[in-house]
Amino acid sequence: MLLLTTRWLSTIDGRVRSLLLMSTVAALTLLIGGLAGGFRAPHDTPGWLGLAILATLYASAMTALFTVLPRLGAVNNAAVLNVEPIAALGMGWLVLGQAVAPIQLVGAALVVGAIVMLSAGHTR
Repeated sequence: MLLLTTRWLSTIDGRVRSLLLMSTVAALTLLIGGLAGGFRAPHDTPGWLGLAILATLYASAMTALFTVLPRLGAVNNAAVLNVEPIAALGMGWLVLGQAVAPIQLVGAALVVGAIVMLSAGHTR
């Protein structure tokens, strides 16, 4: 997706790219989720507040990502995106008190190692 976005939509403003991508994903999510019958609204104020904050932060992050994508290129951007699951794992442990299994730590180390290897590049 990142490679195709950079190649085909690089001349379009990042905000417009973000709007197109998020609109497509929203339509597919509503369609598939509606068919599966899996949507439930929050029942209290903290739930609605959390949903509003999540939507705001996600939309801001995606807009920023697709705005800078043509400047970073697909390879550098892929490294940034691969850090996301590690950050989510760490925040889940730190903020939510979730347990982290040893296999998750091995996976995190593998991802970090791959990012470092790709970032270092080849020396000849």
